[in-house]
Amino acid sequence: MPENLTPEEQRKHQALYVTTLQASHALRDKFGMVGILEVVRMSDPHLNTLALGMDLTGRNDTPPRREPEFYLPQSYFMNPPSPKLEHFSKFSLETLFYMFYSMPRDQQQALAAWQLYERGWLYHKTEKMWIAAQPQDDGAGNARNVYYDPMAWEVKYVPKEVDQAGFLTKEEVRVRGVTP
Repeated sequence: MPENLTPEEQRKHQALYVTTLQASHALRDKFGMVGILEVVRMSDPHLNTLALGMDLTGRNDTPPRREPEFYLPQSYFMNPPSPKLEHFSKFSLETLFYMFYSMPRDQQQALAAWQLYERGWLYHKTEKMWIAAQPQDDGAGNARNVYYDPMAWEVKYVPKEVDQAGFLTKEEVRVRGVTP
């Protein structure tokens, strides 16, 4: 307790800041192991609801209606038109690679792969990358293969020799019923 306090200030300080033995026992009983025991025993229903929550499956509430309470036009329920193969020939390489990598198991992914094959890119199954079929000049007079790096989103030179047997064939890439 700070020194030079009046008797009245000492009494207030004692009441505010000094924990009595009785107060410490009350806190320990309420918030300690004894308090948890009361929750586990479920002796107080209000405390039980507050601590553990309620089982909502036991209530007899009717589920909300699935139908909206307003009118929706039929155009709302129509499926978007499927992409046409002719549109894919107008897309840039970056757009085709974006469609291939961002739309897995979608028809647009398959059509983008077909268009990439039409433009001379081959997909390598084991390396899991698109490699240009025709080598390109690296600036030093050497013809090197290039691949598309989806992490850097750019075309880079292939650092090693690639196994030619690992490429998908054009027949494997063909979309049945859509591509020729």
